Amino acid sequence: VNLPCGLITDCANRSGAMKLKGLYKLPHSGIWYYQPPQVGGVRPKPINLRTKDEETAVKLYHDAVNEARRVYAGGSVRMEAARYLDEKSRRGEHTIRTTEAATIVLERFANHCGNRPLATIVHDDVASFHLAMIEAGKADSTIRAELGRLNGFFTWAVTEASVLRTHPGKKIKRPKAVATRTERYCTKEERDRLLAAAAVERDYRPKRVVQYLPCYLWLGFMAGLRKSEIVEARRDWIDLTGGVIHVRETDTFVPKDKQARKIRMSPRLCAFMTAYLERTPAGPHPYLLRPDIGPGKKRKARGKKAWRYRFDPKKTFRSLRAEEDLEWVTNHAMRHTFATLHIIGGTPLGMVAKELGDDESLVFKTYVGYSRSSGHESVID
Repeated sequence: VNLPCGLITDCANRSGAMKLKGLYKLPHSGIWYYQPPQVGGVRPKPINLRTKDEETAVKLYHDAVNEARRVYAGGSVRMEAARYLDEKSRRGEHTIRTTEAATIVLERFANHCGNRPLATIVHDDVASFHLAMIEAGKADSTIRAELGRLNGFFTWAVTEASVLRTHPGKKIKRPKAVATRTERYCTKEERDRLLAAAAVERDYRPKRVVQYLPCYLWLGFMAGLRKSEIVEARRDWIDLTGGVIHVRETDTFVPKDKQARKIRMSPRLCAFMTAYLERTPAGPHPYLLRPDIGPGKKRKARGKKAWRYRFDPKKTFRSLRAEEDLEWVTNHAMRHTFATLHIIGGTPLGMVAKELGDDESLVFKTYVGYSRSSGHESVID
């Protein structure tokens, strides 16, 4: 068949490009891509060559091949790190933020050791990486966190990937965690000011939020509930006859310590909850706050129930704090206030820990050391 010279040349170039392994063109856009081969169970993402011209794509193809070989060198630290991060993300064991932080640390370690095969990494490599962080003037908290990310990678390489025989960073001593701040809490006057302000209507506050915001604050300040516990609280948790709140597992919630607990309601809290339940009709869902909203979407976690918040009044709560010049008060500060005021008032430590759902030693370290009791001052005087 006699074909025009230009068409013959075009066909020759096209067939040559198609013979390059991994090089292909999207039919709808005409843009050329390169798909690196699968290495060690990892399927790299396609590389966009950002061109529609075939000759340019062939030139860029060779650069992309060399770059892919560098990044996914067989058994290298980078290649195994890619496998590690991919597996942890797929299993839901790493959040997006954790993956990003681990990626930065592992990339720096790969550069530090020359991206050698992971099987050749020894204790001295990790020790020199640790020394480099110290010489760079990094804070102890940063060094502790980054070595922790690196140790997680090595543990995976030993126990799951079977790439390493021994943990090269096991004998590296990480800096000890040091408390850098005290737990802030509200005085009774500050607490009552916020409770009173939450019930006042404002133009910027949605009506449906104003209806539930006071209950949100009362359960935080007067019962010490965590944010997730307040959002997931059910109407049947409230026992007005016995004057207690039953925090227990539901179909969309599991307590942090996985144990049900009871919280005694003060007369003020009991009176508020009585009035709240009378004026707030039950909705299509059994929740105490916003019964018109169903359960949040389930998210992946390590074998436990973990749902996203059904709703979050943080914007209105932030505006309320700004009005009262108490911007530092957070959701967890309400819980600290509940615990600290109990400790100052003389409530036994074991009872406070039981109602918080925390370990007694943790409650002692967190609250007793930071709260000033009138009894302590009288002894000094």
